Amino acid sequence: MTKEKPPTNRRILAVALPLLIALGVALFLMFSEDVAKPEVVLDDDLCAVHGGGMAGSATLLLDLRKPSSAGLQASNLLRSLSRDLAAGTELRAFALSGAPESPRRFLARLCKPYEDSELSIQSAKDQRQEQRDCDDLPAQLPPRLRTLAAGFCARRDALAGRIAALTQAASAPPVVNAYLMEAIEEAKREFADRPRPWALYLFSDMLQHATWYSHLDLDWSQWRFTDFQPLRDARKPFFPSPTADANLHVKIFYTPRLGLTNAPRAKRAHQAFWRAYFGNGDVVFEEQAPLPAYTALPLMDTLAVGAAAKADIALQQEREEIERLLAQVAEKRAALEGQRQEGLAAQQERAAREAELRRLEQEIQATQARRQRLASEDPPAGEPEAEPPAAEDPSAREQEAVSPAEEAPSPTVGETTALADREAADAPMPAADRADDGGLSGQPPCVANLKPAFNALLPQDSYPGNRRVNYGAGIIWVYYRLDEEGNTRDEEVLADRGRSNNNRPAQLDALIDDTLAQVRAWQFDFADPAMASCTKTQRRTATFTYRSKCVGAPLPSCHTILAEVDML
Repeated sequence: MTKEKPPTNRRILAVALPLLIALGVALFLMFSEDVAKPEVVLDDDLCAVHGGGMAGSATLLLDLRKPSSAGLQASNLLRSLSRDLAAGTELRAFALSGAPESPRRFLARLCKPYEDSELSIQSAKDQRQEQRDCDDLPAQLPPRLRTLAAGFCARRDALAGRIAALTQAASAPPVVNAYLMEAIEEAKREFADRPRPWALYLFSDMLQHATWYSHLDLDWSQWRFTDFQPLRDARKPFFPSPTADANLHVKIFYTPRLGLTNAPRAKRAHQAFWRAYFGNGDVVFEEQAPLPAYTALPLMDTLAVGAAAKADIALQQEREEIERLLAQVAEKRAALEGQRQEGLAAQQERAAREAELRRLEQEIQATQARRQRLASEDPPAGEPEAEPPAAEDPSAREQEAVSPAEEAPSPTVGETTALADREAADAPMPAADRADDGGLSGQPPCVANLKPAFNALLPQDSYPGNRRVNYGAGIIWVYYRLDEEGNTRDEEVLADRGRSNNNRPAQLDALIDDTLAQVRAWQFDFADPAMASCTKTQRRTATFTYRSKCVGAPLPSCHTILAEVDML
């Protein structure tokens, strides 16, 4: 029997080598992520411990000082807001407090440790392109990334729950104070020592209500940033100097207030104020659902800092308003005096014409009496017959048709003055007041376009008073004036009753009221931004054409629609 030989080294290597290679590949795949990306040490808020991994700073400021029913609305915004953040961005959340020296209250801090694109796995089974969130993570995610995403979303949801609870516990009306500007300035000063880029998120109705300045204590027409600047300059050290906002991205989740900032003009004035406040930088308004109305205690009567500046501003505004009204009164008085003089001249001319008619009538009566006397007398014998009367003057023949009984007596001096006053009151607006191209500064008017683009033939019915009532059909003439900002001035939107008409005269006032309400809501854009050779302030004219629309079913009925608007 032949004895078997023991296995050689070559056979051992042939078996062990493939096993070693497979083990090495498995270890490489297991630790490849950690080799490619060294692990960054994070704290409990998922922020880099040493700050080296910070890639930006963001602040969320919540205005919960005023009564609100939008707690869930504010908390739900966190989900969309978190998608704006890049990896390594630190988000700090604050709520307004009631103290001007410490206007913010810290709520929470968290960092986003991943990019949103990392949550999308483009495999054959998952080809969706939309952004993923923690409740829809693909199964192919690496374990560490899944843990980081789940931790971030848990902290975000906890913050959302706290915001909802704070909103429900907010005090009831009336509002006492809300130091919104002080909180914004504190956040801006804090950004100077934090990594860029900077982002400020505001969830608020943006109504400052403090002892030194309050949007609630002023009419919306007084929300001008130029009037606010002296008050801000007096508020040191809260506002040491205007800061540059070129590197700051501001996103405002704007929540209008019913009866205050939900009206279009008030909202435009309010948002223009805040754009100027942030230096016309990168400011975005994202409209939210309107909030309920509320009451507020007046605070500006107790103004301590900047009282003299506020009093000077109010006095100057009052003086300008008085001067404007006096100029309007003088202009209207001059126009009425001109019309009165024209009426007196016309009456004098009419009186002279009537006197001439009476003189001609007396001559005609004398001629007729002479004819009758000659016809009744026989001519003497041997004398030739009287020559036929000369041909009558055609103008005199026309005067015979005028009966003295039909002529009105000449008016007395008192009646003449009263008649002139009535004619001046019923006369159309002078051409100088209603001219389209009448620039008020001596320069030609700037080209102004109604915004949004106005469609003269409206696709839907429009009823005066929003009721299906037949107000008849007619044309309403309206004159209006544009100010420097392209708004119509309410007190100078006037209807010309002398030129307006309606086939149902009793309903003329209803059509006029509807027309005036529409024109007072107009706003125009000026085509020439430089405005070097034209004037913005100008007077214009428009005509509104109303028609009756009748239907036969289910019952015959007619109602009024606005069919056409012409800007002359």
